[in-house]
Amino acid sequence: MWGGVSGLALGAATIPSGIVMLDQGTGALGYVTLGVGIGEAVAGGLALVISLARADLSDFIEQQRAAGKPSGEIVVAAESKWRDQAERFRSSRRMNGLLSVVAASVSVAVGTVLALTPPSPNLSKDDQYGFAAELFTLGGLGVMSGVRSFFIEDPIEAGWEGYESGKSYSTSAVKLSGLGFAPTPGGGIVGLGATF
Repeated sequence: MWGGVSGLALGAATIPSGIVMLDQGTGALGYVTLGVGIGEAVAGGLALVISLARADLSDFIEQQRAAGKPSGEIVVAAESKWRDQAERFRSSRRMNGLLSVVAASVSVAVGTVLALTPPSPNLSKDDQYGFAAELFTLGGLGVMSGVRSFFIEDPIEAGWEGYESGKSYSTSAVKLSGLGFAPTPGGGIVGLGATF
């Protein structure tokens, strides 16, 4: 959800700049800025649609119970649905993060070019530096958002990972490793060793 909202916000902030730049006759830089804004908005919109399209597993389980399916069958079906959903989210989250980083990096590059080139006849110095600062700042925010989207798991993914790792321990986590006895004056000491 975070990547979707931030992508839409960055796109909404960048698209008007591209339009103004095109109106001012900046040519390729205006088209690139507009393209970056559209790219961010599309990536953000797709991420938002995917995150809102998640199925509620509790509803699925209740439907299976109402249909009279045995518990073991319900668990297997719910696990399969959860695993598929986690894999789909992971794939889309990483792709969205990568697209955001690429688009935002282009924004940073365009902002840098605008800041380092002499003012064009179509833009005032203040406008050119203003666009440069905006593109550089929004691009930096977009890179951070994309990196976050690429590396931070969605709750569905994290939940599945936790469930799957907990499921792999079929034996007790505490294992007895030894029993010992030592005589002492007037009695004895019994020792019990365990690993966990």
